[in-house]
Amino acid sequence: MQDIKPITPINNNKASIETEGISLTNEEFAAILNFTESLAAEEGTTIWTEASGRITMIGTRYTSGYASHHTDVRCSVPSGYVVVGGGAVADYGSGAGAMLTASYPSSDKKAWLGSSKDHLYSNSHRLSVYAVGIKINGVSEATMKNYVQHYTRTSISTSHPETEVAVNSTTHIMTGGGAKVNWSGYGNLLTESYPKDFRTWFVKSKDHKKSSPATITAYAVGIAKNISGFGTIEQYRSHSSTYTGSGAVVTNLSISNVNDFITNPYIVSCPGGRATFSGSGRMLYGLHSDTEEAYAASKDHADATSGYTYAYLVALRDPY
Repeated sequence: MQDIKPITPINNNKASIETEGISLTNEEFAAILNFTESLAAEEGTTIWTEASGRITMIGTRYTSGYASHHTDVRCSVPSGYVVVGGGAVADYGSGAGAMLTASYPSSDKKAWLGSSKDHLYSNSHRLSVYAVGIKINGVSEATMKNYVQHYTRTSISTSHPETEVAVNSTTHIMTGGGAKVNWSGYGNLLTESYPKDFRTWFVKSKDHKKSSPATITAYAVGIAKNISGFGTIEQYRSHSSTYTGSGAVVTNLSISNVNDFITNPYIVSCPGGRATFSGSGRMLYGLHSDTEEAYAASKDHADATSGYTYAYLVALRDPY
């Protein structure tokens, strides 16, 4: 596996920074996931305490068994935490491929849900789903649930559905978002799920080689700007891209070089991804993050297709 080095931002605009992407093979991405998972406890959890000591965030992981299709695989956070972001990765091994059809928050605000499928060619695979939860000192889980709001919007039915949804930026700060493709028939596959700006989450999907119209639902997760006894949380966003001529590719980015990161670091709350292409199509098969990095993985399928894979992240901190 190639070394993963910190990525230097091109500018210091905290609203959105594009950095140079690092291209990894599918095997290298699997190695990265194995490494990050090895840092977790046996239950598949990692706890991060933000620099001020007032915010604790937790990352949890659940990996399914093997199947051709996975629907709403659930990864929960422990008592005391409320989910603010998450992701999913389809581990299709050396097969033809499996792609994501959903990565989004559960309505009870306690879990992240992921779905995936093979397409046209049988490929039994596992699906790992990741959830990121938050806990604030002195704020109960029940109260925290009231501070976290889900915003949703569903597209019309078409071969390449897309839509977006925004949090109420007067009252809430976006912590992450997700997508759910509402498909039937041959299937419709996720191509984009990412923060379009500081308050909007954009999603898109496509059928592939076989007509299969669907709708897609966009989710944006917001946390209240004013939390009693605490104040407000600061948001940071960034993105990176990698070009590939064909095959599977992973783009990653780091926030470790953000100004004042050492003294007051952000913690990644949610990854996002976007696959652009010329030709038949490139679809997302992985969205993953840890404390300082985010990864987005895409692949072509059946037909060699070039394009860019963008990785996005949303990160949070206590500005104190």
